[in-house]
Amino acid sequence: MRGIENLEKDTQVTFPGNEMMGESKVIAVKALEDNQVIVFVETTPFHPVDHLWPDQPADKGHIVLNKVQYGLINCVTAAFCLETQELLIDKEIKEAKIRRAQTGWIWLVGHIIHADETIFLELFDKAVKLMVDSEYREALSQAHTVCHLAALFLNKILSDLQVWKKPHDQQDSLGNPDFDKLTLTASKIEENTSIDEYRVGKSLRAKINIKLIIESLEVIQYQMQDSLNQWISSDTPASLEPRISDLSAVRIWKTNINNREASIPCGGTHIAFFDRAARIETTLNIIDNDSFKMINRIQVNA
Repeated sequence: MRGIENLEKDTQVTFPGNEMMGESKVIAVKALEDNQVIVFVETTPFHPVDHLWPDQPADKGHIVLNKVQYGLINCVTAAFCLETQELLIDKEIKEAKIRRAQTGWIWLVGHIIHADETIFLELFDKAVKLMVDSEYREALSQAHTVCHLAALFLNKILSDLQVWKKPHDQQDSLGNPDFDKLTLTASKIEENTSIDEYRVGKSLRAKINIKLIIESLEVIQYQMQDSLNQWISSDTPASLEPRISDLSAVRIWKTNINNREASIPCGGTHIAFFDRAARIETTLNIIDNDSFKMINRIQVNA
């Protein structure tokens, strides 16, 4: 690995402000297997896949040096120990049980490209351009924004349906019992599609009437789709703050729903407006007596 002495602080990320390009100095490079290299820069617009909750895929795009483009194979999260100089990449972080707030560790965005030894040496200490695939990013960002909106609307719809058998003190930012946070078991962000799975396990059945939810899925589906499309037609903005920050910083997604500020902590990417979204189609499917799946597909204007 070259440049290990340059790894002193988190990678600065600009993807929260929806940046699609940037220029930065390559501060470290490490050769991987199969003629691959992981590249670290000071500041990047690329969003890496999260090692703990990989719901949103990594950005696509390329790095440019001397007018030559190097396509990204992957963009990952890495952790570096300042004392031992140990570098952990992607799933290695979870296996080592390193936490984001752990003292002595910094958090990096790793850009993985195909490169031979010549390119490996050439990249180090050079200024490169970083170019995100904007169409792919926008499709993921739209889906992630819909995912958050759907979570908040689901909480409200289920609260109005009176599925809670007992009062629950864990509430979302709008004051509704946070069904989404309590029961979400899987989440996946795809291009213009969000997929979420919910399960009311044995420990929650005393609090939540899952039978009523399953019996009411058709009504919930209609109300969800209607709520999402009304929000889009209102042309309400959304944001992810701070727009520029360390990779390990806490970022908050914010918008306005029914004249109230709504917010959710988030490490993904989002769009400010749904300028191109014609409508959203919501589908709710039963998985079993305790579980259901919600799919929200964004139909984009041509």
